[in-house]
Amino acid sequence: MKFHSNKTRQPRPSVLACALAGCLLVAIPSVYAQTVDATLRGHVTTGEGSTGSATVTATNLATNASRTAQVGADGSYVLVGLKPGNYRVDAKVGSETVSSETVTVQIGQSANLDLGSNATGASADDATNLEAVKVVGHPLPETRTSEVAKNVSRVQIEALPQNSRNFLNFAGLAAGVTVPVDQNQKGFSAAGQPSNQTNVFIDGANLKNNILQGGLVGQDSSKGNPFSQEAIQEFRVLVQNYKAEYEQAGTATITAITKSGSNDFHGSIYDYLQTKGMVEQEKFANDRGDPKADYRRDQFGATLGGPIVKDKLFFFLNYEGNREDGSQGVNFTNPAFTQYNGTFPKPFREDVWFGKLTWYPTDNDTVDFSISRRRDVETLGFGGQTAYEARQLRKNSVDDYLFNWKHSGDGWLNEVLIDNGRYAFNPTAANPNLVSQNFFGAGLIGGASSLQDKKQRNVTLRDDLTFSDLTWHGTHVVKMGAKYATYNLNLLENNNANPAYNYNPGLPTGYDAPFEAFYSPQGKFADINNSQFGLYIQDDWDVNKRLQLNLGLRWDYETDPFNKDYVTPQNNIDVINFLGLSSDYISTGNNRKSDKGQFQPRIGFSYDFSGANDQSWVVFGGAGRYYDRIPLDNPIQESFHSQYPYYHFYFS
Repeated sequence: MKFHSNKTRQPRPSVLACALAGCLLVAIPSVYAQTVDATLRGHVTTGEGSTGSATVTATNLATNASRTAQVGADGSYVLVGLKPGNYRVDAKVGSETVSSETVTVQIGQSANLDLGSNATGASADDATNLEAVKVVGHPLPETRTSEVAKNVSRVQIEALPQNSRNFLNFAGLAAGVTVPVDQNQKGFSAAGQPSNQTNVFIDGANLKNNILQGGLVGQDSSKGNPFSQEAIQEFRVLVQNYKAEYEQAGTATITAITKSGSNDFHGSIYDYLQTKGMVEQEKFANDRGDPKADYRRDQFGATLGGPIVKDKLFFFLNYEGNREDGSQGVNFTNPAFTQYNGTFPKPFREDVWFGKLTWYPTDNDTVDFSISRRRDVETLGFGGQTAYEARQLRKNSVDDYLFNWKHSGDGWLNEVLIDNGRYAFNPTAANPNLVSQNFFGAGLIGGASSLQDKKQRNVTLRDDLTFSDLTWHGTHVVKMGAKYATYNLNLLENNNANPAYNYNPGLPTGYDAPFEAFYSPQGKFADINNSQFGLYIQDDWDVNKRLQLNLGLRWDYETDPFNKDYVTPQNNIDVINFLGLSSDYISTGNNRKSDKGQFQPRIGFSYDFSGANDQSWVVFGGAGRYYDRIPLDNPIQESFHSQYPYYHFYFS
């Protein structure tokens, strides 16, 4: 249910991806450019008798925020930093409006809009009457880019059916992208590579998982959604030839923008309920005559947005809860353990909060501040021939505090981003005082033996500067930026925190005595501080009305991406030498250096054979180098396996 009320008025660069793409288009494709904000460019025809300097102004119909650009001597204009939404675009000569259009710009879009003397759109007489034209504008096609991408609109998010209300599922609309069928993997993957080679940005904040698998924070071994679908306005998926501003992704990148408040109060209340009567019994269980297991899933929430100060200050709030009550059967076939059989609860609980303030202190400034929090806990690790008492509790915690400030001048736009993110992954035994007992071939009883507590904390400062009025053999939109981020990566892992006893029923001792046991009184631990630096420059060069060149270069560096201070113990060195293995396996603490050569050229072009006003036959292509990083959970195993205060007992 929705309502609308009108108010009175990178990295350890361990994976190197190189993308080559070229396409011949005989229809308008779904490809877009730039980051979260959109860019609008084109030409203005003022007509005979018009005098004075010409300008183009785009006014957001939801907030009345506007952005103005001067029209060049050749009639060209560029508007940068437009938030996705509906806009009234006015071309003026002096104080006279010569053309008006109502259009929709999408996230990251670099669109073309030519304006003439009242040739299209609303009449010039309505230029100042925004209330009269508060309608959805016509979407602008985008073909002047070498990027291969797919935009997913708010209409698609609301209208297309899916089962889990996870906005990432819609990434499957992009060619080459797959979403997993495993309910415990809520990420996405592309180009046949694992999901940890992808990246997700929400409002420009980098959600890359630096310690675990899954691509983005909170998605390793979790059925929880990374973000409330109802809080996402729209997003896009880039699968090839994305520009130099994008980082830490070897295959595909998603960039999303959240909803904001407007001059009207708007909101929604929703509930998604599924019970066991709505779920078909699995065929083999039907054949056995098993009763249908208990099941209930309830996803619910609400949003509310509106003005605090009209035209100046807006708010948006969102909450989503997920209550899933499933069950799992335990079915020991050995008579010695049938007392553990039964159907047991397997609950999942998730709560997601999001709040955002948007402030327009001047016509040249936009300030956004948002807070997002996610908490989920799940019971897992039992079923089949593993007793319910051996279950685990897996906890996820994700927090993000984000500040954005955009300031525009005459022909330039500066964007400052400050982000503070925290992520914790913590599976623990539900019964830590019970030892684990594994009877080979019969089943497992007792408590779970493993414990993990892995945390990622980061602070990021990024500044992006765009120049939109440069001319030299055509017009240029040049964007450059710098990023500095500090990461604290804290990992505790103990796979035998509880003693684990193994029994072999085939031995004379059978079920009465174990033949071996494992125990680690202390866990394996690492605490690494890593700094990440990134620099880039990108030039989108309109050589003429038909040809655009996209020329970019990026450089990334990390101070300690893989625990380079680790020193291989002497007993390990002895084994390496005895086996004749490469000395690359030996670390002295000084011989492993961070890679300073992560230069990433990214180039592309698009050429319109049909003419600038048609764009129905466009050739585009490009090539690029993209560095990604291996999650620290993989290389840290070298250190962990030599840390072990680990005991293996043999019983005779």
